[in-house]
Amino acid sequence: MNKKGELYCYGCGVKLQFKNPNKTGYISQNAFENVVHPLCERCYNIKFHNRVKEVEHIDANYIDLFDNIVRSRCLVVYVIDIFNFNLSTVKEMLSKLNNKVIFVVNKIDVLPHSVKKEKVIKWIKELVNDKNIIKYIATSASQKFNIDELREEIEKYRNGKSVYFVGSTNAGKSSIINIFLKNYENTTDKLITTSCYANTTLQIVEIPLDRKSYIFDTPGFIDSYNISSEIEPKIMNVILPKKEIKPHVYQITSNQSLYIGGLLRLDIEPTRKSSVIIYGSSKLKIHRSKKEKSDSIFTNLIDNKQLYPVSKKYMDINNFETHEIEIKDDKVDLACPGYCIITLRNLKDTKIKVYTPKNVKVELINSLI
Repeated sequence: MNKKGELYCYGCGVKLQFKNPNKTGYISQNAFENVVHPLCERCYNIKFHNRVKEVEHIDANYIDLFDNIVRSRCLVVYVIDIFNFNLSTVKEMLSKLNNKVIFVVNKIDVLPHSVKKEKVIKWIKELVNDKNIIKYIATSASQKFNIDELREEIEKYRNGKSVYFVGSTNAGKSSIINIFLKNYENTTDKLITTSCYANTTLQIVEIPLDRKSYIFDTPGFIDSYNISSEIEPKIMNVILPKKEIKPHVYQITSNQSLYIGGLLRLDIEPTRKSSVIIYGSSKLKIHRSKKEKSDSIFTNLIDNKQLYPVSKKYMDINNFETHEIEIKDDKVDLACPGYCIITLRNLKDTKIKVYTPKNVKVELINSLI
């Protein structure tokens, strides 16, 4: 409850309401009266049943939000998930800012142990290359890695002003905030208002840093090019890696198709011996076939449950969108944010076809792993 008597969810910070179960912030009167720290129905289902209820999306109106951030001249902490970000979206969002930015690459614990933090930082600097970024930091909220360094950099650059945390949904903003706020004085009571569960920060949450400044935990913006916008939420809960990703290596010597689960297909016509290395969730079931038979094979694989994951919206390969991509380097990564990273070797000067759910964007980026 705030000074105006308004009631807020203990989990996500959204204003509670008792009238409409299909709107955000709903809680039954009985549930509210029988708990000390009330959770909206959505947060309750996530915490106790690992179930996400789809509710009306709150339009954060990010253009207006970013305009306000620019006018504030406050420090911005931009957080991405190393496995689940779209480079073009990141650059677009950064272009709207004119503030000093600390760029946080979160969840690096899912990368193979051979990939060092220094390499991650060098790689992301080359990719993003934004003039407003004053510091790049690699973190892992789940492992509490480098959160102290982030806290120190925030104090170094905020100049006594407030701090805005921004990023896409599930990047880990609220998890990071919850960890490092524990070392700030006068914030213990406010920890309960930040999001403890994935994809639940539905409105801006203010957390006092001192008498004159705040941390603003902003709602995660939804990337319309991300695979999560096209498939069922329960699938995303399974395919987003929660531990170190392992490689699946395929040598390619003739025209072939690779089905990476039931949500992405790769057609390759190599001019020389090539290799494809797929990094993703251990739950992915991958199948290789001759390209000439790949359309008919897809249906058989689905019927025989030889591919995973599979979306009910994409049981027919004809429903997929086709991307034709020219490879210009001997080693490059093809990223499908939130789903997989594919390292392509020895395919320079060839074209590949990629089949994805509609509106999902894939892009070539410099190889990291």
